[in-house]
Amino acid sequence: ATMIPIAGSAYTYAYATMGELLAWIIGWDLVLEYAVGAATVSIGWSSTLVSILHDFGITLPSSIIASPFQPVTLPDGTVVFGLINLPAVAIVIWIALTALAGWFSPGRSIATPARALGERALNALVPEQVRARVGRVWKGIGRGQR
Repeated sequence: ATMIPIAGSAYTYAYATMGELLAWIIGWDLVLEYAVGAATVSIGWSSTLVSILHDFGITLPSSIIASPFQPVTLPDGTVVFGLINLPAVAIVIWIALTALAGWFSPGRSIATPARALGERALNALVPEQVRARVGRVWKGIGRGQR
């Protein structure tokens, strides 16, 4: 790898050393790996989001918070399967749009749209007294105080 300084990724290294066909296979393998990884992470974030919403008294139907392969036990003991994990789909779309926003406007930070959406969500969900307390603690941490 040190003989080929331009090869900074698996694709470029494979392209430079083994040819276009193997590099193409490795490139699509990386796309598949990222897709499976993103789906797995979004399912975990989905369960966290559903739990947070439940803590705020918002209960979503079992059919939209579980996949067709995931059994959900209802309070009466019956086992049902979901239709689609809608929070996971929404999380994947949100992250994709955030990445695209940064890609189409490279002069702006990718975090800007994510931060704006996050702030709006916090303003809508978290009471003002809690936001004020968190803001004071956050500013104190920035100055090295508590």
